[in-house]
Amino acid sequence: MGDSIGLLVHRLLRGPKLAVASPETIEKASSLGHPIQQIPEMSLEESIDKLFDNRKQLALQIAGRLPSCPTWDVPILYLYDEIRQCMMFGMNGTAITLCGIMVEFILKYAVFSKRQKDNVNFDSEAWKEFEGKMTLRPAIEAAKREGLLTDEMADLLHSFATNIRNTYNHFNIQTITEDAYFEDVSVLNVATGQKEVRDISAIFTPGLQILAKSKLDEQMVWKVFEFSDRVVRHLLSQLKEAT
Repeated sequence: MGDSIGLLVHRLLRGPKLAVASPETIEKASSLGHPIQQIPEMSLEESIDKLFDNRKQLALQIAGRLPSCPTWDVPILYLYDEIRQCMMFGMNGTAITLCGIMVEFILKYAVFSKRQKDNVNFDSEAWKEFEGKMTLRPAIEAAKREGLLTDEMADLLHSFATNIRNTYNHFNIQTITEDAYFEDVSVLNVATGQKEVRDISAIFTPGLQILAKSKLDEQMVWKVFEFSDRVVRHLLSQLKEAT
């Protein structure tokens, strides 16, 4: 049976809690009488209702902790809204990726605004040319030259570019999960029926890497968003002082 929306919803409901074996191993385990967890039978509507109930509980828990957007500038507000929506719906990996996008955008925005401070009207053509040529690392250095960043903050941003933005944008999952492992995993030897409890590195299989990434995303997303928010607020305050 191929993938389906129903199975997608089941995975979302399950979360990063369960690793399953290959179909061949499952079939062999079943033939030997080992208990196999079955996907519960629910209609698509029932599954989605349950999923949204779960997501609502998560949203209620975290909504009050989410930082407000420090500006009504539409592109920045849009990025804050996207990140906060992702976090409320448990889409933490996407939220982290969007934080990298927001950091790059606010750096380019700040440099462009500083250089164009004497222009009353927004110059669409100048912005199009500027943003098309500027990427994250050059934007960090440009912001430093414009006096918008200290050396220390520029170093933090370069580290962010390497360890967060690039690894998430390029989905370097082995890099993201290289230090992750699962503790006290119950491992079944299908042939003998013996169980062994041991720690397993996430890099053991791609499936474990995905499970580990989901948990790491959940742990990291707040720190990443808080850092990104701090960068935005710092650059906006620097622009305000420059006017």
